Amino acid sequence: MNVMRVCRKPAISVSPGDSVRKALETMTKQKVGAVVVTENEKAVGIFTRLDAIERVVLKAIDLDVTQVSAVMTSPVEVLSGDTELSEAMRFLASRKFNHIPVVDAESRVVGLATTKPVMKRTIEKLSDEIGSLEAFFTADGIGG
Repeated sequence: MNVMRVCRKPAISVSPGDSVRKALETMTKQKVGAVVVTENEKAVGIFTRLDAIERVVLKAIDLDVTQVSAVMTSPVEVLSGDTELSEAMRFLASRKFNHIPVVDAESRVVGLATTKPVMKRTIEKLSDEIGSLEAFFTADGIGG
């Protein structure tokens, strides 16, 4: 199973020139913890709740004047839509990311993967595999 099966499609995005207020309003309205900052459908950054706290609130930056490009995380790493779920989970865990844009073959943003759904589906898959192994080893010969 690949990451496209569990990512949010389409990704919620803003433009680099949008104000921080617009980015935060978009995040609130869409009930997401991050927005992908895109230019010509390609990810140029990501703006998360943590970015908002560390780079905006704690520094008392003006939400209406500051462009999201000034406070986003950039460069942004991305995952290919055909990345296996287990690899996506390893990637998120190793980088300590909670959100990562998912791109197609032309590097256009097609979704946003987040830790919780990736972990949930990976755990479900592993549980299914364990159940199958238990059934195999406890069966009385071929076919049970």
